Amino acid sequence: MAKPTTAARLDAARAEHEATLHQIEEATAARNSALLADDDRLAAKVATQLDNLRQLARGHVDKIVLLEAALVREQAEAAARRHEVHLREFEQTLAQADIAGDELQRAAALLEQKFRETIRLRELALSMWPVGKSAHGDAMVRAPEGAALAAGAVSVLLQHELHRVGTEARLGGDPHERVKVPLPGGAPARLTPLIDQKTKQPVALKPLGEALRAASRFAVETLRGDKFVPPVVAQPEPTGPRLVFDESAPAPPTPAAARQPRAPAQPLAAVSDIEPLAEYVPPEFRPRLAALLSQQARLGQSAAPEDERAYEQCLADLTALRSEIERAKNGEAAA
Repeated sequence: MAKPTTAARLDAARAEHEATLHQIEEATAARNSALLADDDRLAAKVATQLDNLRQLARGHVDKIVLLEAALVREQAEAAARRHEVHLREFEQTLAQADIAGDELQRAAALLEQKFRETIRLRELALSMWPVGKSAHGDAMVRAPEGAALAAGAVSVLLQHELHRVGTEARLGGDPHERVKVPLPGGAPARLTPLIDQKTKQPVALKPLGEALRAASRFAVETLRGDKFVPPVVAQPEPTGPRLVFDESAPAPPTPAAARQPRAPAQPLAAVSDIEPLAEYVPPEFRPRLAALLSQQARLGQSAAPEDERAYEQCLADLTALRSEIERAKNGEAAA
């Protein structure tokens, strides 16, 4: 038979003490009744029983005190044992974490080593590239979306890989959702993922090795096929008038008898040199002034005899308009 625990013995002692107290109450009542009935012999007999019960109750109290102290000691010892087990498990967990940290350190060193080796080899291939043959080829050979033969391109692709393997997207809908901490340094290639139109699911991200192999194939195919400069499509010669702001368009042919542009008359210099911030022109005169200046520029390039008279008339109109502007600015009424 298993030995009862201290807690069970304490509960039994408390129950016995309660029963003894109840017997003491009954014996006290019986003695009082015997004394009232003048039955002294019975009262003496009950008094003896009452003394024995009270002594037994005192023993129960002492026993309860001893058992409570023993229970406190046992609970403290059990708590100490549990704490020791907890500390041992805590220490073992941290020891495993330290081992994982050592492996992480070696993995980081290996990552840095392979990162430098990849850069060295791809920059070695870049030194074999015909730089200067094509601006398009020189641009794409260093781009991560192109041949990725530069250190910066390899770094960008590695950031994409860290994002691919070390980032977990949120599901949403739960304010207490816990998402694992992403790997440091990861960056997505796109802010919004590509969606497959058939499955309506995000397109899987391309692994680093696959992206580098695709970049290498692109570089080899470009160099082997001499795909540096895209074919130039012949463009028809423009037949309409050339716009003044289109510097790339060819100028119209100049007639053989064309003369040099006329030098503007002296009054015109003051009018044509007007700048918006240098001299104020009232708004009501601006459309006329702009029209006359445009007409002067057009007539100045013409060699037709009839444009000679028109040019002289334009100069006269500009001089008259200049005088009218000055009178308006001085507050004089128009004649």
